Amino acid sequence: MSISAVAKTIEKYFELKDNEYFNIPKYQRAYKWGRDQCDRLWDDINDQKEDGNICNLIDGQQRTTTFLILLKALLIMVNDKLIELSVANAQGVDVIRRGLQDIRKRVMMILYKVPAKEIELEKTRDF
Repeated sequence: MSISAVAKTIEKYFELKDNEYFNIPKYQRAYKWGRDQCDRLWDDINDQKEDGNICNLIDGQQRTTTFLILLKALLIMVNDKLIELSVANAQGVDVIRRGLQDIRKRVMMILYKVPAKEIELEKTRDF
């Protein structure tokens, strides 16, 4: 079996068909990332510059796993904040709530492959 590199955006990288899944073979090194590595990943994501069609994924399994863990943590934080804001009536809360709902929708689309039209914005504890 030959291995070839294919450039993909993050969105395409996480797009799997119904019969496809990610697998990390047992012979890969153990997951041992800590806070420093997570901070470096966020820095790398923030520092990315679009350079035509060039896409780089280095240390893919560790970075992909960590990215998904961080997205899930973000989703939990957004859900918790939406619950807090559901009872708030202060000025400007609706704008914040809509922004958090948009973030929630985008994260759910990546994590759970849920089509945008199927995400109910008001339900925050479903996932």
